Amino acid sequence: MDDESLAREGVRARLAAHADLHWVGEAGDGDEALRVMEALKPDLVFMDVQMPGICGIDVLRHMEPDRRPLAILLTAYEQFAVDAFALHALDYLLKPIDDQRFREALDRARTAMRHRGHAESAQGEYEWTERLSVRVGLRTVIVEASDIDWIEASGDYAGMHVGQQVHLLREPLHKLSLRLRPTAVSAHSSFDHRAT
Repeated sequence: MDDESLAREGVRARLAAHADLHWVGEAGDGDEALRVMEALKPDLVFMDVQMPGICGIDVLRHMEPDRRPLAILLTAYEQFAVDAFALHALDYLLKPIDDQRFREALDRARTAMRHRGHAESAQGEYEWTERLSVRVGLRTVIVEASDIDWIEASGDYAGMHVGQQVHLLREPLHKLSLRLRPTAVSAHSSFDHRAT
């Protein structure tokens, strides 16, 4: 969902290289995006943050969390990242989109859809990382995933914000997010899923 047709074509072209994902629709503004998602019920959406009408983040906010598709947000601006993670967006890609980051976002989406499928078939009994160990000086501290308020990327590290503290974990954010339950943090065989 993007107001720029060239951006939509770019996402479509990149998705064409992935046989396990099928493009089912698109929209050029926020109001249309909401209608398209409610009608097609995609598993995954690529949502531009800034669109005419309702912005992409508000489109997702309008949907009930249990009916909201997994989302990868696209934008030219970094300042929307906190809002993106508050909506449990899978990833946040800056324009112009880097091919490697696009593939990483798709890997994260595949993991999330696989876990979502297991949750539906096994009543939520699958293994997410519930605790993380981080070094604080000479000691190791255990951080509960449910206590993390939000996470930020810091090069090869992830900065986990827990209350007033920030714990650095030597793991890139995009890899850490594959291990954490998507709803745990305010900030995942072949299968066949639909994308818009």
